[in-house]
Parts: sequence; structure tokens; C-alpha cells
Amino acid sequence: KYIRILKLHVNMRLSNPDLLPSQQKELQEFSQWVLSVGDGTTCEKRSNSTTGEDKIKIPNDLLINTCGDKMSAIIHAVSGDIETKFCNQQYLESRAIVCPNNETVDDINLLVLKMVPTESFEFLSYDSISKVNDKLGDFDELYNVEYLNAITISNFPHHRLVLKVGCPVMLLRNIDQTIGLCNGTRLIITRLASRIVEATIMTGSHIG
Repeated sequence: KYIRILKLHVNMRLSNPDLLPSQQKELQEFSQWVLSVGDGTTCEKRSNSTTGEDKIKIPNDLLINTCGDKMSAIIHAVSGDIETKFCNQQYLESRAIVCPNNETVDDINLLVLKMVPTESFEFLSYDSISKVNDKLGDFDELYNVEYLNAITISNFPHHRLVLKVGCPVMLLRNIDQTIGLCNGTRLIITRLASRIVEATIMTGSHIG
């Protein structure tokens, strides 16, 4: 399914009249290579003698080779100019790093945020036990504030959220789909205050 989506995307780019012949050729070769991997017909497939599994050699132009910090190398390869282009919507909307887990996402977000040369704002959540009739008397001792603040749940921000003007963010909830504020919408922070976060949409049908 992912390869078919990628094929459609590549074919759409190939039909772009603004692309140079060399760019069209490069995209065509990449499209054919991805399809051959998905079909299992790639000529670069080789067997692993220890596990018996097949390995596919990734072309060198798709690799980021480094002897140092691999995460920093990926960030600089994707967003290396963010220090000077952090307010450039076109620059930000064409860049994204896909991660396998939330822990890696947090590490990358922290490193990219440090690269943005604007003042940071810290926002803290307010955690408390729900006031219910059957609440036990020792709930406050069992679930203290420090414990509540340490809880991390998928699709929810952490207790401590640090933002900067010019940094890209993504909505995790459907706020108002009629104006483009839905889950997955990417935005650029434009203003920060003690209780307000102002941002501009940079993807979807409501850009700007």
C-alpha cells in the first residue's frame, strides 16, 4: 500500500512541467527501484548467511553516512538551514522526519528546537485527581502531583511543553475541521504568551 502511494506521488511529480529532464530521470529511476523492492525483484537483493534472510542494498544517494552522532546527522541533512529559514513556510512544509517511536520523536524535537534562534516559552500542564464521590481518602498520597506530571500518554503532550516562535508544530486533536484545524495539521508558531499559542497553518486546504 505504501509503495503504491509513493508511486502515485512520484508519477504526479514526473508530470510536473517545471522539472528538469535530469530531475525527471532521477525520479523515474527512484520510482522503479521502489517498485522492484516492493515486488521482490530488485537485483540488489542479497542473502544474509547468518539469518537466511534477504537484505536489500540501499543506493548511496539515499543514505546519510556519518561517523558521529547519527541523529544530529539526520537533522542537519533534513533541516540544516533552520537557523536562518525557521520562518520560511515553504522551507518548513517540505521537510519532515518520520520516527518509529515517540521517544525518538521527543529527542529530535528537542534538538531541532535548540536550533531555532528565538526565545523559548515553557508551558506546564495542571494535573489533579478527578473529584468523584467514591474517591478514597489516600488518593492524594497515592497519586501525587509529581507522579501525575511524569505520566506520558500517546497522542498527548508531556507535562512540560517548550515552544519557540518560528518552530513547526502538529495538532493532535480535531479542533475545527471547517477551518482546517484537525488531527495532523502542521502549523508554524507566530506568537506566544502566558496562556495563548498563536500559529499559522502551513499544510492542507487552509494554508496561511
